[in-house]
Amino acid sequence: MNAYVNGYDVAKEKKYNVKVPKKWSGDDKHYWTKEQDGALTWAYLINNDYMIPAQQFTLTEIDHYGLQDCEKEELTDDEQ
Repeated sequence: MNAYVNGYDVAKEKKYNVKVPKKWSGDDKHYWTKEQDGALTWAYLINNDYMIPAQQFTLTEIDHYGLQDCEKEELTDDEQ
């Protein structure tokens, strides 16, 4: 409560878009996405402007899904 009263902000976890390796997808336009049931799948994206929250991962989620070796793109505050 003191943090709220004194104006402290809680640091938000950084979010990342995670690319599917080319060896699996054949190109670099596929990104991992989370389904509502927690399953992991991939989606084809023409433009990063269409990224949705289900395609954004925290580092904890990246570890959970075993995506550490995939290419990650850090999102800026205005993209989250």
